[in-house]
Amino acid sequence: MTYRKIIIICFLLVGAGLFFWWFAKNHKTTDNVSNVSTSTPLTKNTEEVSEKSDYALVEKYTNGTFHFSFNYPKVFKITEKNDAGGQTIIVTNPSNSSHGFQVAITPFSDPVNTLTKETIETDIPDLFITDVLKISIDSVAKGLMFESDNPDFDSSSREVWFIYKGNLYQMSTYLKNDILVRKVMETWEFK
Repeated sequence: MTYRKIIIICFLLVGAGLFFWWFAKNHKTTDNVSNVSTSTPLTKNTEEVSEKSDYALVEKYTNGTFHFSFNYPKVFKITEKNDAGGQTIIVTNPSNSSHGFQVAITPFSDPVNTLTKETIETDIPDLFITDVLKISIDSVAKGLMFESDNPDFDSSSREVWFIYKGNLYQMSTYLKNDILVRKVMETWEFK
């Protein structure tokens, strides 16, 4: 149990570090959407991203290593980073790096094949999670969508975590990208 907890925490930190290093190096933020006050209602934050007409999910990303695909906005760019046995996929708008998300995939040897809030809280007790929703991904995997205090996303993040064929999938983004993530997850398919 401790080994799994350490692996998950390490992968989160490495993935988040890679994500922010890459954006700091390659992108400049041109607007201040990320500076929305935390007291602003969720619907206002998510509208700023989801109402953009160029955020229609018209492009298809296919991952040959883990055999899945999802649709994403045409203006977004995708970067893949291979990690020890896994991969991090960074999907972002080049004109505003806070508009996007990352998917971290790591080997998961625990016999559990469905995550629960209790499992996450036991393995990562410092991660505060709220508004947990049980979800189904392409009718073959079950997981959780929740809000967390992930410090890599200004302590206000949208997370989607699930297990499929021995791998843990962790999608993370700023909470203001909630609607974008929900739309992307509706297009997710395993091959």
